[in-house]
Amino acid sequence: MSTPASVLNRTGCRWLQRLLFLLITLSCVHAHAQTQPSYFFLGAKEFDGVQIYDIIQDNDLNYWIASDNGLYKYDSYSFAKVECEGAQSLAVFGFVKSLTGEIYCYNLNNQILQIKRDKCAVFYSLKPEERASDTYLSITPENELLVFTRTILLFTNAGTPVNIPKPRLSYYGFPFQTSSGKTISHLADSDSLLIYENRQIRYVKMNTGPDQIDGVLKFFTLNNKTFAISTSDKNIYAFDERDYSAVMAPSTDLDKTKEPFRIYNVNSTAWVAGIISGVRVLSDQGQLELSDMYYSQYLISDVFQDAEGNLLLSTFNHGILVVPDINVPDVLNIAGGHSIMSIQSDTKIGMLMGTLTGKLLAYKDGVYTTLSDSGVRPLQSIFSWPQFPFVIFDDGGIKAMNKETGTITRVGIGSLKDALCINDSTVYLALNIGLAHVTWNGGNSFHAAIVPDVRLRCYALAYAPSENLIYVSTSDGVKMFEPGGTVVPLLQNGSAVFANDITYADGVTYLAGKNGILKCANGKIIGTILPMIQDKPVEILKFEVQNSIISAITATGFARFDTEGHLLMQLNTKQGFSTNRIYKFDISGDEIWICHSQGVQKLSAEILSIPVTKPLMRISALNVNDQSGSLLNAGVFTSEERKFRFTLSSPTLRNKENIRYHYQLSGYDEAWFISNYTDNQIVYNALAPGDYVFTVKAENSGVFSDPVSYSFTISAPFYSRWWFSVLIGVLLLLIITFVYRYRLQLQEKKAKLENELHASRLTAIQSQMNPHFIFNSLNSIQDLVLKGDVDNSYTFITKFSNLVRRTLHYSDKDFVEFSQEIKLLELYLALEKLRFRDDFEFILDTEGIDDIMIPPMLIQPFIENSLLHGLLHKEGKKRITITFRLLDNLICTVEDNGVGREKAKEIKSRQRAEHESFAGQAIKKRFSILSRLFQSELGYTYEDMYDGKQAIGTRVKLTIPVKRNF
Repeated sequence: MSTPASVLNRTGCRWLQRLLFLLITLSCVHAHAQTQPSYFFLGAKEFDGVQIYDIIQDNDLNYWIASDNGLYKYDSYSFAKVECEGAQSLAVFGFVKSLTGEIYCYNLNNQILQIKRDKCAVFYSLKPEERASDTYLSITPENELLVFTRTILLFTNAGTPVNIPKPRLSYYGFPFQTSSGKTISHLADSDSLLIYENRQIRYVKMNTGPDQIDGVLKFFTLNNKTFAISTSDKNIYAFDERDYSAVMAPSTDLDKTKEPFRIYNVNSTAWVAGIISGVRVLSDQGQLELSDMYYSQYLISDVFQDAEGNLLLSTFNHGILVVPDINVPDVLNIAGGHSIMSIQSDTKIGMLMGTLTGKLLAYKDGVYTTLSDSGVRPLQSIFSWPQFPFVIFDDGGIKAMNKETGTITRVGIGSLKDALCINDSTVYLALNIGLAHVTWNGGNSFHAAIVPDVRLRCYALAYAPSENLIYVSTSDGVKMFEPGGTVVPLLQNGSAVFANDITYADGVTYLAGKNGILKCANGKIIGTILPMIQDKPVEILKFEVQNSIISAITATGFARFDTEGHLLMQLNTKQGFSTNRIYKFDISGDEIWICHSQGVQKLSAEILSIPVTKPLMRISALNVNDQSGSLLNAGVFTSEERKFRFTLSSPTLRNKENIRYHYQLSGYDEAWFISNYTDNQIVYNALAPGDYVFTVKAENSGVFSDPVSYSFTISAPFYSRWWFSVLIGVLLLLIITFVYRYRLQLQEKKAKLENELHASRLTAIQSQMNPHFIFNSLNSIQDLVLKGDVDNSYTFITKFSNLVRRTLHYSDKDFVEFSQEIKLLELYLALEKLRFRDDFEFILDTEGIDDIMIPPMLIQPFIENSLLHGLLHKEGKKRITITFRLLDNLICTVEDNGVGREKAKEIKSRQRAEHESFAGQAIKKRFSILSRLFQSELGYTYEDMYDGKQAIGTRVKLTIPVKRNF
């Protein structure tokens, strides 16, 4: 018996465990070589050196890719690696998708993984007794997960294990779900099947007739028929799901090799792949047929068909081969690996091909023939007509090859650009040196001559038989003439017309240039066609018109238009095209042969006429202020959330070149805007508050998707809302009321302080003009008069009157000049000196202070106090020193050498104290008022001065507010 399970399906990959047992496809030789389907690469750069095991699509049409380097997600725009939380290895295998969109896979560390909402996490870890060398996953019709290992496990979609009957120990083959919803698995090397249905397990015996089954059967479907293939002897069986019979099918060459293989079921075909390279297609066309080897240079590790119909063939180390349409053939495998520069069909010879090395080849029925190998430069021009017995070509010299004999004759010199056949013996050649008229004289004899009036560089030719008129495009514009007749220019509005190419169809001559296609009849321009691609005019380089369809080479590749200039189709990845560099094309019956930079490709007109599919459209993400967020039916954003970035998505692999986005932001844009497929992020940087509706639709070559809209509102800032205006009004009213009342209170307080200040000034005046001082001053004057000291008495009276006058003058002022206050103090001290006579002296030091103003009559009471209480009772010399120092305030220091405050208290206790009490209270109150007005620490302090324990005087320090005059 053969070892079972030598085949791996897409849900049961065993690449790493059984690499030596993976299989190689049988190389079969057919009488006629088949051309493999056209393809292009996806992720070649991203997966360089990475082994891809499996591909699947989620419900949002994102691709998930399992590899030896972990999980990847592809959203049709970019690849992103997805980490799996808790996974013990990177390599994952065996994608299956639940009916609700969850994706399951497993790794070689016996962990089942689940992908849900773009996150991957461990779903279940197999217990040691549950582990086996192979693991397979399957989804039941009840949307539950079946796990085939050493036993069979069942889990609900929420991850809850479900108790089911334990199967007998055996090797379980690849699970397969029948059309009736049963899950079946073949038991290795037996005629028994395990059947799972409705959480029950049972066994049935297959009816295999005389055939004995070796190995394990792998089930697959072709055209709604079920088949099974043995992993051991490669026999294929037609399987009947109703009675579980298996009848051996005719040979497909697979059973003739001992080499194993893998098989991937895709709709009506099965893809048979090997570990080394290549893949073949097994189809049911009434009988089983196996194709030639495709993609022999790549190891195909998985085959998956996406929602768009593309086939994705995973590879090791080269990324993913994408086959948009299995019926579109790839470029021809040119014999000898020649690079083809030009093509021309001929009904007798086949497809003529000119190579880069100057060879002329013929391709017919899969066979290549070399017709000429004497060229000395690339063969870029070949022309053949049914009625003309020669092929005209230019391989370094202009030559004619007889179609019957193959004889080659040189017919002219120059570089051949275009050729025109008038009849079975006459052709015109557009050369770089002029227009040549060539006549075949029979045999291999030709006569060639330059048309006299067209000795210019020529580019293109066309013949209008209904007018018997030849059109030729030259470096001097388009010329017209009847054969043998006069050459005249074609004019448009009096100016020459220039054309890249000229063709004739259905009574109209078409001239293609930079400004579109001109239509001519009877030598006059009768209309213009403006071919458009993506709403932009395109320049036609080469073209043909057949059945009211314009087939053309443009700067962007091969395209077809109607006679109104509307785009019908453009060759792109849908037809397997991965290049825009088209050299030549030829329409032969229902086939279009295209020669491009990657080879020669043959397309059927039926494929080119496939209608354009309606694209899908969605807004996949919204970022506000560069912060990601989910899309809701409607959104309300704050006034600070003003930057919006919409990410658009139209999942496709085959139509990326054709899809464009049309979008508008209602409330901001008046017009619709258009962006290319890759420009899928639409950004609005600074939207104002208001209501908006973002609408977008995808266009695929004129076919539009359903529009998708997103409504949102940006709230107005709080300061522009009605309630804020009302609140501000109320606040302003309250503030005005508060300010008014506050200022009123300040005014009242100020008025009160000023009244108190005025009262304090009156008190100060009273203290300065106290009866003792007046009485003593008058006594001193009387004494001087009685003694007959007229001069001193006069001086005393003058100074006394000045003091009284100044005191009364300053009584109504808040501030006076510092110099005026000093003069007042000097007057007062001078009067006191007259009283004390020579026993009294004073020092008044202003330290040059100037340009300030101080409150009047603050210092004098303290000088008087020194005289009255400190010096009056002192024996001997009496002295007062008054000094000033200007800081933030004015600092005044009054020092005397009197008896001190202790002695003064003793004397005071024997005298009446009303005067001192009255003056002291007035001064304290005045300083208090000034402190409040100036918000500064103002006032006075007393300090006794001692010599040892003997009092030698008193010092008073006053802090007085100032106003500066500058």
